[in-house]
Amino acid sequence: MARRAADRYLLRGELLVALRTLIAAGDADRAAEVMAAMPAGRIDGLDAVDVGAIVDGLSDEAVAAHPGVLLHLARAHEIAVDYARREAALARAAAILGADADAGNGDGLTAADPIGAGDHAHPAALSRARQARAVRRRAGVRPGPR
Repeated sequence: MARRAADRYLLRGELLVALRTLIAAGDADRAAEVMAAMPAGRIDGLDAVDVGAIVDGLSDEAVAAHPGVLLHLARAHEIAVDYARREAALARAAAILGADADAGNGDGLTAADPIGAGDHAHPAALSRARQARAVRRRAGVRPGPR
């Protein structure tokens, strides 16, 4: 019943209501699956507090099975200019995926990979950018518009 209701909410574009419905019905895995499958642009319009509340409502098992939810959370915090929480979400995703961007993590990224210019010129930012890319690739999350 909750899945049908959530599907109807999704059809109407009410992502938060759909996710809250699934979590309230005890279907955290489905909620995490739905959220992780959303393109980043769909999550961008949500408040970081709302995205955080959804992720907090998920079980550790659901988050581990769908770590893309943490990337959405990190992006929401980045949009909200809360870089400490962004880093915490990325670190949690990296821990789940076993990503180690500085040492190379099996996806071809190493510390020598160029990222680009701009604010990524700082070595710590380079490491975070590599880590974010590695985590996105491993989680299968498509990047959204910048």
